[in-house]
Amino acid sequence: MNAQHKFNSIQEELDFKSKKLETLWTQYNEANELLNTAQEDFDRERNDMFDTIYELTNQLKLKQIICENFIPPDEYKKYEKVTVWNEEVNDWQINHPAKGPNSIKKESKRP
Repeated sequence: MNAQHKFNSIQEELDFKSKKLETLWTQYNEANELLNTAQEDFDRERNDMFDTIYELTNQLKLKQIICENFIPPDEYKKYEKVTVWNEEVNDWQINHPAKGPNSIKKESKRP
């Protein structure tokens, strides 16, 4: 693109530069469309994430209200002491005192 061209006439130079400008303008518009598409995808994905956060927050609030109002506090504390969240398996695990402190049984996935 940086190569120097020798032209025989001004009209020849004008035609060459017009074609070059048209090509660059087309490339610019294509790049602009690609950028707009990427921005729309980003906005859509961000909005989906906000919706998911909103839904998960509402589910968490509901579960907290249920726990606070329907599970006796001493029972809740008892379960709280024997459960552990395991990041490796992404699941709650219950330590069974009868089987020893190192014994962990996998329970169902947390909703």
